[in-house]
Amino acid sequence: MVTSKSTYMRTIILGMLLVFVFKTTIAAPQLKVGDKVPDILFNDLINYKSTKAKLSDFNGKYILIDFWATWCAPCVASFPKLNKFQKDNNEKLQIILVAQDDKHLVTEFFDSRSGLNIPSEVISPNDKNNTITRLFPHTSVPHYIWINKEGYIIGITGAEQASEENLKKFVDGDELSLENKREQFVTPPNYNGLVIDSVEKIYGENRVSFNPLVQFQSVITKYDERVSPGVSRNVIPGQPKMIDIRRFPIPSLYSIAYLGLENYPSFTKIYEFHDSTILEPVGVSMNKRNDWEKSNTYSYRLIMAPDTDSAQFMATMQRDISNHFNYTAAIEKRKIKCYVVRSNGDTSILKSKGGETSYNASVYFIHLSNSSMSDFIFALSKYSNLTKSGNWHMPNIPIIDETGYKGKIDIIFNANLKDPEEIRNELKKHHLQLELQYREINCLVIKDKL
Repeated sequence: MVTSKSTYMRTIILGMLLVFVFKTTIAAPQLKVGDKVPDILFNDLINYKSTKAKLSDFNGKYILIDFWATWCAPCVASFPKLNKFQKDNNEKLQIILVAQDDKHLVTEFFDSRSGLNIPSEVISPNDKNNTITRLFPHTSVPHYIWINKEGYIIGITGAEQASEENLKKFVDGDELSLENKREQFVTPPNYNGLVIDSVEKIYGENRVSFNPLVQFQSVITKYDERVSPGVSRNVIPGQPKMIDIRRFPIPSLYSIAYLGLENYPSFTKIYEFHDSTILEPVGVSMNKRNDWEKSNTYSYRLIMAPDTDSAQFMATMQRDISNHFNYTAAIEKRKIKCYVVRSNGDTSILKSKGGETSYNASVYFIHLSNSSMSDFIFALSKYSNLTKSGNWHMPNIPIIDETGYKGKIDIIFNANLKDPEEIRNELKKHHLQLELQYREINCLVIKDKL
């Protein structure tokens, strides 16, 4: 699986939270754990030898149905693992992806990922009567249906249950204890008050609609199940400027306000507050995450006049968020631990031969053509475990480029980026080395208010 840097910068904003929400039609027959699955017809398959297939075509195999969407970062991030597991267990397992998405986007997704060999059914987001979505209604993706060789459902889970350990037990027929998702299909509450917006589905997400007649609006709301987490902007000339941040934790709201959308994912942050529960939990089940999200996420919308400059817009965001929450934020110079990438030989080996610029990366490789060293550092930071500090006060250790190389590069970097030793060995092949050093760099520091 590969991903372009531009696509990543869009999806990371949508992928800060692991839950993506959209409405599906709830109608009988809805299947549950223990039910026998009927002979489902997949009639719009791509990335497969045929456009049609029946579930019975895979009799004798374990089946994993994975509901996903091109805009779902956790879905896409799981594909290298699933692809490898499918390849290694092809005689015993069939993974079938089901995309509720625009077919053009799904086709384009697979066209750019030649190594991804899992078939995907495509269902239009507007198709409310599709048999598959009626059998398996859900409010979030990724959404997995685990079906044993006899055709019975043994699990309906989120992404955290699709671990390599559970997948291996699944195909080996071993006893498997899965934590099933708690789906809550609710009727959206009818809130009274001044109605200047409405919730509507846009590109597969439930968003609060943008009314260009509104000239100024600043709103902070608690968790609202009616809307999908994510960020929207309006930058159309002549229309009011708008940012709409939905269901984000408090530190992320501060980060966007002080760093901007483009910079906040990778910028180093230091948390000097006492309450760690406001931070997004790691390594917990989908159900526990949902419980945390309801108490710890907020939405923020700011609309200002069309001629508002960026500095004024950012200053207003900072003022609004700082006034509402009990924290302060500032960019400060701090001397902290960093991973430093240096050259240990002739860096001309990296010199690009020119041609088309390309950026392809996953947890197993970084392939760049006519790109910059900053692109390489970006990919290394995104896909490796190096940046995870284990300390919630400073969750990420930055990776800094000190190679001194300023030109364009070509690099074929093949390593398991979850393994630091493999990273170091592969760096040596390119006359590069990695060292842990202290450096004074700019950090966003978030503190309790005094």
